[in-house]
Amino acid sequence: MSVTITINHQRENDLELNLANGNFRTLDAALGVFDEEWCGTMRPQCLLDALASFDPRLAVRVEQRTYYNGRLAVVNCGLPLEQVERYVRILTAMGEEALRRKELVVWG
Repeated sequence: MSVTITINHQRENDLELNLANGNFRTLDAALGVFDEEWCGTMRPQCLLDALASFDPRLAVRVEQRTYYNGRLAVVNCGLPLEQVERYVRILTAMGEEALRRKELVVWG
């Protein structure tokens, strides 16, 4: 499962972000703008305000490996800083463009 963030449901490669559920939850917990909901809308200025003071290090998750009986069973790839910074760049561009267009930022 995943969550896609766009401008007013418009699919544009450089202005949309598709996140795995775990990455969305981590970003949501760090940014606090998605109201812990799996879908919704927000004014672009709300997103831009949150991003302006956001520290990407808050959303980093370290890789974890779980072993059972000495064998690797589960790998959680984590969320590295470079990936969080890429999310922030895309979300900032999306917020700026949505503000220019006078449209909402939508996720779901």
